[in-house]
Amino acid sequence: MSVRVGSWSAGGSRLAALAEHLRIPLYRDGYALVLNSGLTAVLGLVYWLLAAREYSPHVVGVNTAIISAMMFLAGAGQLNLISAVLRFVPVLGTLRRRFITVCYGVAVSVAVGCAVVFLVGVHVWAPDLRAVGSSAAMVIWFIGATAVWCIFALQDSALTALGAAVLVPVENVVYGIAKLALLVVLASISPRYGIFGSWSAALLISIVPVNALIFGRLLRRRHTVGQRSVTAPTRAEIVRFAAPDYLGALLWLAAVSLMPVIVVAIAGATSNAFFSLAWMITLPLIAVSSSTGQALVVTGAGDPARLAEYARKVLAQTARLVIPAALVLVLGAPYVLRLFGGQYAHRGATTLSLLALSAIPNMITALYVSIYRVQRRMRAVVMLLAALCGSVLLLGPALLAVMGIKGVGLAWLVCQSIVAIALLSMDSGALAHGGAGTSALAGRLGVVAALRRARARRFRRRNSGALAHCLPEGLALTKVEATVNDVAVGCARPADGTDEVIVKLALSDPAGASLRRAAAMLSALGNDARAGAWEVARPQVLAGGLSPSGRSYLLESRLSGVPISRRMAEGAPFEPLANAAIAAIAGLHERTAEMITVDSELLDRWIDRPARAVGTVVARSASRTEALDKLTRELRVWLAGRRLSAGWVHGDFVPENVLIDPQRAGRVTGIIDWELATICDLGAVDTTMFLLAAHSQLERRELGRVVAAVAGGQHSGTLPAAVAEVARGLPAPQDPRLLVLLCWLRHAASLITKSERYAHHPVWKRYNVNQVLDTLVRT
Repeated sequence: MSVRVGSWSAGGSRLAALAEHLRIPLYRDGYALVLNSGLTAVLGLVYWLLAAREYSPHVVGVNTAIISAMMFLAGAGQLNLISAVLRFVPVLGTLRRRFITVCYGVAVSVAVGCAVVFLVGVHVWAPDLRAVGSSAAMVIWFIGATAVWCIFALQDSALTALGAAVLVPVENVVYGIAKLALLVVLASISPRYGIFGSWSAALLISIVPVNALIFGRLLRRRHTVGQRSVTAPTRAEIVRFAAPDYLGALLWLAAVSLMPVIVVAIAGATSNAFFSLAWMITLPLIAVSSSTGQALVVTGAGDPARLAEYARKVLAQTARLVIPAALVLVLGAPYVLRLFGGQYAHRGATTLSLLALSAIPNMITALYVSIYRVQRRMRAVVMLLAALCGSVLLLGPALLAVMGIKGVGLAWLVCQSIVAIALLSMDSGALAHGGAGTSALAGRLGVVAALRRARARRFRRRNSGALAHCLPEGLALTKVEATVNDVAVGCARPADGTDEVIVKLALSDPAGASLRRAAAMLSALGNDARAGAWEVARPQVLAGGLSPSGRSYLLESRLSGVPISRRMAEGAPFEPLANAAIAAIAGLHERTAEMITVDSELLDRWIDRPARAVGTVVARSASRTEALDKLTRELRVWLAGRRLSAGWVHGDFVPENVLIDPQRAGRVTGIIDWELATICDLGAVDTTMFLLAAHSQLERRELGRVVAAVAGGQHSGTLPAAVAEVARGLPAPQDPRLLVLLCWLRHAASLITKSERYAHHPVWKRYNVNQVLDTLVRT
């Protein structure tokens, strides 16, 4: 009896754990949408099994091409508003009903127009499908089916966005069963077009009750997707999201929906029958990744700060479902297709195996598309899908002509794999925050990551050689940093065995001037009585001068602690780290603050000189030069003649320069790199610079791109509100945008002046200077 009780208890605990797991919307919605894909696959398998037995391969090939054309036109017509519904309905509040209604209306109107254009020119671009325009009844039916398919696609997104994803498999099962029943009925009534007729007529059985539920009960109830406060998007933000996303969706539709049409045109309707069955069986497996990705978009939209965490969970969830199913389908392809007849197994088994394998790298592609949609990085979405779909549409027909339909399967596998590897290589950071293991795996898989490691080794060798030849006597190198600027940095231990010191060696004249200024600033700070009570440690200058080779060097005491940037990369919560850093530097600001009037000398130091430095790298562009001049005038008007509190500032207050106790996130152990420090400056510059640099690291974007997003009003995170809070400490007019641009101007100028590398680096200039000024040109 005790054994049974124990077993019952263990089973109960497992059920309780499962119930708790399914209470999490990210998992619950993901599983519901995956279940929908699975049920759709099963019903689709039965549907095409019956179709293959009731209709000839030629009729199957023609009907699948018509269905593919209809789905492509519907997809083109609905402007990919599916993604817009998923992304924005969770945060639109009372505007949800109006937004969904407008999406329905726009999608149906455009889809009808697309269908009409298609039918008018069907004899030109799809002569094998000219039968769809052979009669008025067929024309009306095709146009109506295209319009209704739009609503059918959008209603699934509406259910998911409204927190009712569990109903999606229910309504699709109803549709699948109705489609099966109509297929049997129409086999004798319409032997030529019964497949298309059953596929489209069954839609009416689904959309009527589902939309009655959406516009009745679901839109009346309160719906929340996250615990964080998220600002509702403006109309302009929705347009900026939907327009490029539509372009990406068209590319995907072209690759997916038009492939049977391409096969018909090149290999004929009979070959398309064998390809289309393999394709239809594979699509639900590919849809698993899209389904879990949709759940990620809904959940991530409501809690964007945890997007990387959600993405890793979704990837693990998707892999557990897709990889085993894909491998089973690869091994069982001949047996699955044998259900449709010996011809299908003989001609389509290899194609099905290759297409099933392509579903594995597709997990990565679909995941990144969802991540970029949450982040509103729509250019990245378009570039990703353009790379994938463009390569498939080029390689697929080429291999089809050479290898037959198995060439299309090979094209999908090759293109999906290349794109997935490229994503993991170039943007492994999308999964890295809070997940060092995932980041490391992605990095090991990536060519770009390998190149970065090689570059780091090259810079270490450069720095090591420079320090070894120029190190003062009595010091032995113990560690060399992989710096990319003009200063070689390492740790050295004196011959007497005392504590290690930091040694910095200038590799250029500007870097030498920077080191000398750092020594002067640290000396001045140490001699300033006002900063005497400030408890945060800073390096002590132990020695300095010229090395035997004539290069400037500096020896500093080594401080304890690890950089905040490292703790952020390891996944430590950002808020405690930021609070500790800002509180630490605020102590210096408060102890040294004095009221000053901003005069021409300060304006020149704060604005004009940095602007002249930035101007040297944009001199060839009249529009950017004009934007820089306009910004300079705005900043001068903003600050000129104002009474402000100013004192010591660090000048390069970024997470990399703030050391923190690894055991106590709230204790700053030191602040390093003081070469940009000034005695009379705005404390808000330090705080804002820290926020900008930290968000640059969190978002895995260049700092200039973050600044451009804030300046253009396109940043959807918490950064604008945080900077606005900092700006409240300044006298009116309090302009967070100008505060961000002032920090950017001075930061960019400092890099240009202290290192020759930045002024001649095209990639750095593009993302950190040109993109900001181009944004100012447009605003």
